[in-house]
Amino acid sequence: MSIEATRAAIETESELTRFAAEQVEQGRDLWLTHQMQIGGGICTACGHVYPCDDAEHAAWLVLYWSRHLP
Repeated sequence: MSIEATRAAIETESELTRFAAEQVEQGRDLWLTHQMQIGGGICTACGHVYPCDDAEHAAWLVLYWSRHLP
């Protein structure tokens, strides 16, 4: 995501709400892909030790952008 896209998204409150909802949805999708589904602490999607970078980024997206939703 570019800085210009972020700036454009926060110009109005309704755009911010829509943008935040998109980010939360992206985070949830990413989380579902990179959650640990087997024992041993290994991410089944990428094979990295859990929590992998993508799982942490997914959690950040959901936690950060959820506060901008009504």
